[in-house]
This record gives sequence, structure tokens and C-alpha cells, in this order.
Amino acid sequence: MTITSRILRLFKADIHGILDWLEEPEVILKQAIREMEVEIEKDEAALKALLQREEKLKSLGKEKEKLQSELEHKTALSFKQNDEVLAKTFVKRKLDVQKLISALAASLKALDIERDSLEKQLKSRRSELNSIVEKMELFVEKTASAVSVNSAEADSSSSAISDEDVEIAFAEEKRRFFETRP
Repeated sequence: MTITSRILRLFKADIHGILDWLEEPEVILKQAIREMEVEIEKDEAALKALLQREEKLKSLGKEKEKLQSELEHKTALSFKQNDEVLAKTFVKRKLDVQKLISALAASLKALDIERDSLEKQLKSRRSELNSIVEKMELFVEKTASAVSVNSAEADSSSSAISDEDVEIAFAEEKRRFFETRP
């Protein structure tokens, strides 16, 4: 391995170490949570719009089925009156309505597939968000316990033994030592 490649590898390692040090896991997790919440809101809005389109298509489909029924009735009346020209007109309109009903049914089927896909995506994102939130909670707990350990160490170091305490304890030990000697 050449010296330049070794220096380059060392430089890259140092850069990665600096980036790791600069990145704060809590901040990164919070940002991931915010981004995921935005994506979930977008998915929910898209699902709501899709459901509204679906309702409009269903309503339009009901109207067209009602129109089809009326056209069938008018066609039957035209045949009773032996008015084939008028019957053909109603049959043509009925075919147009049937074609429209078929197109609406296909659109509803496509919307149904899209809705299922969007609901799965939304469920997946919510699951991912829950996972990130759990990681965040674990990180906060871990950080809090590390802070409490550090503060306990700081408290114990701040309650260091003073020189006066040492002198008093030394005098006591010296007195006991000489009292117990024959």
C-alpha cells in the first residue's frame, strides 16, 4: 500500500469521524420524525381526496343507472306505440349510458386499487414513524441515564475531601494509634 493511499484513507477516516461527531442523533431522529409526519399528512390528504373522487363516481354511477332505467322504460313505450325511430334514439342513448357506466365501473376499480395501495403505504409509514418514535424514546432514556450518571459523578467529585477533613482525620488516627500503643 502506497503512502498516499494510506494518508488518503486516514484523511477519510478523520472526515467521517468529524461528521459523526457533528451529527447529533437526537436532532437527526427529530428531523426524521418531522419528515415522516409530513409524508403521512400528504398520504392522508391524498387518501381523503381519493375517497371524495370515489364517492362522486359512485353518485354519478347511480344517476346514470337511474337514467338507464328511464331510457329502458321510454324504449318500451316507444315500441308499444310502434315508433321505431324514437325507440332507436332511446336505444342509442341507452348504449351511451351503458358505456359511461362501464367506464365509471373501471374508474372505480382503478380507484379501489389505488386506495388499497395508498392505505398500505400509509400503514407502512405509520409503522415506520412508530419505530422512529420508539428509537427516539430509547435514545432520550439512554441520554437521560447518561446525564444522571455524569451528574452523580460530578456531585461525587464536587464533594471531594478537603484538606481540613484530611488533617482532622489524620489527627484522630494519630491519637488512636498512640493511645493503643504500650
